[in-house]
Amino acid sequence: MALEELGPTFVKFGQIMSTRPDMVPQELIIELEKLQDKVPPFSTEDARRIIEDELGSSVGRIFKDFTDSPIASASIAQVHKAALLGGEEVAVKIQRPGIDRIIEVDLEIMLHLATLIEKHFKVELGILDPVCIVDEL
Repeated sequence: MALEELGPTFVKFGQIMSTRPDMVPQELIIELEKLQDKVPPFSTEDARRIIEDELGSSVGRIFKDFTDSPIASASIAQVHKAALLGGEEVAVKIQRPGIDRIIEVDLEIMLHLATLIEKHFKVELGILDPVCIVDEL
């Protein structure tokens, strides 16, 4: 919940850490795995607006059917089930509103924190390189 409150980049970081049993205890991995596809969704109204802004047409003209409830929701986007006008079923992945700017700010914060950690806890970190981890993210 703390990572969800901090924002999508921190959720993404938690997702990555959930796949690292070499770095994270199993009890924590179980909790972090919830971030893979159980992040609260953004509103259907926003999803529809984003589709219409990006594709230049109404959802009703693009899709024969569009489910309002997402089938998955994670840090950067959510997925809705839809059917094209010809009937072909598709998954529509929609980025969260304003996600690019949010990620940019989050990464600046994470880099600052990583620099502080590296500066003040270098000896305790051993082989971990916080700045390199943030750079990779």
